[in-house]
Amino acid sequence: MAQDLNIPITEVTASGPGLAFIAYPKALSLLPGSSFWAVLFFLMILFLGLDSQFVCMESLATAITDLFPSRLRRPGAREILVLVIAVVCFLLGLPFVTEGGITLFRLVDTFGPSGTSLLIIACSETIVVSWIYGNSLASDTA
Repeated sequence: MAQDLNIPITEVTASGPGLAFIAYPKALSLLPGSSFWAVLFFLMILFLGLDSQFVCMESLATAITDLFPSRLRRPGAREILVLVIAVVCFLLGLPFVTEGGITLFRLVDTFGPSGTSLLIIACSETIVVSWIYGNSLASDTA
Protein backbone atom coordinates (compact mmCIF):
# COMPACT_ATOMS: atom_id res chain seq x y z
CA MET A 1 0.00 0.00 0.00
CA ALA A 2 2.92 2.33 0.76
CA GLN A 3 4.33 1.61 -2.71
CA ASP A 4 0.99 2.26 -4.41
CA LEU A 5 0.58 5.60 -2.63
CA ASN A 6 4.31 6.46 -2.98
CA ILE A 7 4.67 7.40 0.70
CA PRO A 8 6.87 6.03 3.51
CA ILE A 9 5.51 2.99 5.34
CA THR A 10 5.63 4.88 8.66
CA GLU A 11 2.90 7.19 7.36
CA VAL A 12 0.70 4.27 6.32
CA THR A 13 0.98 2.58 9.73
CA ALA A 14 0.74 5.73 11.85
CA SER A 15 -1.66 5.36 14.77
CA GLY A 16 -4.74 7.51 15.29
CA PRO A 17 -8.05 7.91 13.52
CA GLY A 18 -6.37 7.68 10.12
CA LEU A 19 -5.41 4.07 10.79
CA ALA A 20 -8.98 2.91 11.42
CA PHE A 21 -10.71 5.06 8.80
CA ILE A 22 -8.11 5.36 6.03
CA ALA A 23 -5.46 2.62 6.17
CA TYR A 24 -7.66 -0.36 7.15
CA PRO A 25 -10.44 0.37 4.63
CA LYS A 26 -7.81 0.80 1.91
CA ALA A 27 -6.25 -2.54 2.88
CA LEU A 28 -9.69 -4.19 2.95
CA SER A 29 -10.41 -2.91 -0.56
CA LEU A 30 -7.43 -4.92 -1.82
CA LEU A 31 -8.80 -8.24 -0.47
CA PRO A 32 -11.01 -10.58 -2.46
CA GLY A 33 -14.63 -10.07 -1.42
CA SER A 34 -13.75 -6.61 -0.14
CA SER A 35 -17.35 -5.47 0.38
CA PHE A 36 -17.99 -8.34 2.80
CA TRP A 37 -14.85 -7.57 4.82
CA ALA A 38 -15.60 -3.84 4.83
CA VAL A 39 -19.10 -4.43 6.20
CA LEU A 40 -17.69 -6.72 8.91
CA PHE A 41 -14.97 -4.20 9.79
CA PHE A 42 -17.33 -1.25 10.18
CA LEU A 43 -19.83 -3.38 12.13
CA MET A 44 -16.98 -4.27 14.46
CA ILE A 45 -16.13 -0.57 14.90
CA LEU A 46 -19.81 0.23 15.56
CA PHE A 47 -20.23 -2.56 18.12
CA LEU A 48 -16.96 -1.63 19.84
CA GLY A 49 -18.15 1.96 20.23
CA LEU A 50 -21.59 0.90 21.48
CA ASP A 51 -20.08 -1.50 24.00
CA SER A 52 -17.71 1.16 25.33
CA GLN A 53 -20.58 3.64 25.60
CA PHE A 54 -22.78 1.19 27.53
CA VAL A 55 -19.99 0.51 30.03
CA CYS A 56 -19.31 4.22 30.59
CA MET A 57 -23.02 5.05 30.84
CA GLU A 58 -23.82 2.28 33.32
CA SER A 59 -20.82 2.94 35.56
CA LEU A 60 -21.58 6.67 35.72
CA ALA A 61 -25.30 6.08 36.31
CA THR A 62 -24.55 3.56 39.07
CA ALA A 63 -22.09 5.91 40.77
CA ILE A 64 -24.53 8.83 40.70
CA THR A 65 -27.38 6.58 41.90
CA ASP A 66 -25.22 5.46 44.83
CA LEU A 67 -24.54 9.10 45.72
CA PHE A 68 -28.23 10.03 45.82
CA PRO A 69 -30.11 6.80 46.61
CA SER A 70 -33.19 8.43 48.13
CA ARG A 71 -33.95 10.36 44.93
CA LEU A 72 -32.68 8.05 42.22
CA ARG A 73 -33.96 4.66 43.38
CA ARG A 74 -37.58 5.64 42.73
CA PRO A 75 -39.39 4.11 39.75
CA GLY A 76 -38.44 5.87 36.50
CA ALA A 77 -35.68 7.98 38.06
CA ARG A 78 -32.83 5.89 36.64
CA GLU A 79 -34.21 6.20 33.11
CA ILE A 80 -34.33 9.98 33.46
CA LEU A 81 -30.77 9.98 34.84
CA VAL A 82 -29.52 7.92 31.88
CA LEU A 83 -31.32 10.29 29.49
CA VAL A 84 -29.66 13.31 31.14
CA ILE A 85 -26.24 11.63 30.95
CA ALA A 86 -26.81 10.78 27.26
CA VAL A 87 -27.83 14.35 26.42
CA VAL A 88 -24.82 15.80 28.26
CA CYS A 89 -22.46 13.36 26.49
CA PHE A 90 -24.07 14.25 23.15
CA LEU A 91 -23.56 17.97 23.77
CA LEU A 92 -19.95 17.39 24.87
CA GLY A 93 -19.33 15.39 21.68
CA LEU A 94 -20.71 17.97 19.27
CA PRO A 95 -17.46 19.97 19.00
CA PHE A 96 -15.73 16.84 17.68
CA VAL A 97 -17.89 16.79 14.53
CA THR A 98 -17.26 20.40 13.59
CA GLU A 99 -14.69 21.56 11.05
CA GLY A 100 -11.94 21.73 13.69
CA GLY A 101 -13.02 18.52 15.36
CA ILE A 102 -9.98 16.49 14.32
CA THR A 103 -7.71 19.08 15.92
CA LEU A 104 -9.72 18.91 19.13
CA PHE A 105 -9.65 15.11 18.94
CA ARG A 106 -5.85 15.07 18.61
CA LEU A 107 -5.55 17.51 21.52
CA VAL A 108 -7.72 15.35 23.78
CA ASP A 109 -5.99 12.20 22.55
CA THR A 110 -2.57 13.63 23.35
CA PHE A 111 -3.24 15.34 26.67
CA GLY A 112 -6.39 13.54 27.86
CA PRO A 113 -6.62 10.71 30.35
CA SER A 114 -4.49 8.14 28.54
CA GLY A 115 -1.01 6.72 28.88
CA THR A 116 1.06 8.19 31.66
CA SER A 117 -1.66 10.42 33.08
CA LEU A 118 -4.02 7.43 33.38
CA LEU A 119 -1.29 5.46 35.15
CA ILE A 120 -0.76 8.32 37.62
CA ILE A 121 -4.52 8.58 38.26
CA ALA A 122 -4.81 4.80 38.87
CA CYS A 123 -1.82 4.75 41.24
CA SER A 124 -3.14 7.78 43.13
CA GLU A 125 -6.56 6.16 43.53
CA THR A 126 -4.95 2.99 44.86
CA ILE A 127 -2.88 4.93 47.38
CA VAL A 128 -5.88 7.00 48.53
CA VAL A 129 -8.12 3.94 48.96
CA SER A 130 -5.36 2.10 50.83
CA TRP A 131 -4.76 5.14 53.04
CA ILE A 132 -8.46 5.58 53.88
CA TYR A 133 -9.37 1.92 54.40
CA GLY A 134 -5.98 0.76 55.64
CA ASN A 135 -3.77 -2.00 54.41
CA SER A 136 -5.56 -5.26 55.24
CA LEU A 137 -2.39 -7.33 54.88
CA ALA A 138 -0.51 -5.29 57.48
CA SER A 139 -3.34 -5.56 59.99
CA ASP A 140 -3.67 -9.34 59.49
CA THR A 141 -0.01 -10.04 60.28
CA ALA A 142 0.19 -7.83 63.37
